[in-house]
Amino acid sequence: MLKELLDNDRLFKALYFDVPNFLDKTIPSDMDRTSLIYKRIWPYRFIPDIQDEAKSLITTEWSYKLSSRADELIKLSTVRFFVIVHKDLVSVDYGLRTDFIINEINECRKSVELFRSFECRFVNCEDFIADSMWPGTFLTLNALKL
Repeated sequence: MLKELLDNDRLFKALYFDVPNFLDKTIPSDMDRTSLIYKRIWPYRFIPDIQDEAKSLITTEWSYKLSSRADELIKLSTVRFFVIVHKDLVSVDYGLRTDFIINEINECRKSVELFRSFECRFVNCEDFIADSMWPGTFLTLNALKL
């Protein structure tokens, strides 16, 4: 999942460039995209120490349940993506940075190998407040085995 998020140029720019016109920026050719892992993208539910530096973040929550099939013990049931953006970075040339990132995550899920064997059904998308300076939005998907 992380690979698909990092490979999406539009999503990468929204996370990396803290300016309203981030899509106009060029990603340096020598950029190590994995440098965003544990700085801007977390593969688990985590609220990082975000008080000081204005930035945009994605954290995830993965839920599993017991399978009714004998050949598998557990299976993925729900994936939730949390997008947290410093209030000074929310307004961008393309609307809201939180909405832009959520839309790009939704596009990325179509190419994720893990999700190809599942039907990921939209459950909900809601705003939340992580802190007075850090609004966020989360996207919840249910994974149904095909």
